[in-house]
Amino acid sequence: HAPEMRAPIAVYMLVISAMCVVAIGAGGAGAPWMIPVGALMFAASDVAVVRNRFVSEEFVNRLWGLPLYYAAQLLIAWSIMAVNG
Repeated sequence: HAPEMRAPIAVYMLVISAMCVVAIGAGGAGAPWMIPVGALMFAASDVAVVRNRFVSEEFVNRLWGLPLYYAAQLLIAWSIMAVNG
């Protein structure tokens, strides 16, 4: 849907994928469950952004994407308290 942005999209996908791999690895090493779940929720919320920007601009993308994004951010932030608390 966006051939002119193929390289930047590939780099972004690589970064988000690396974030998920590291978060899952951290969870496997004993980090709070909120870290991998938050990272995966963040990555899933990006699907809504991509769909809205490049596929079909629809309210439904925001309807599920934004709550997922904010919930992911809260989980990641709360994981700091779980580690330090």
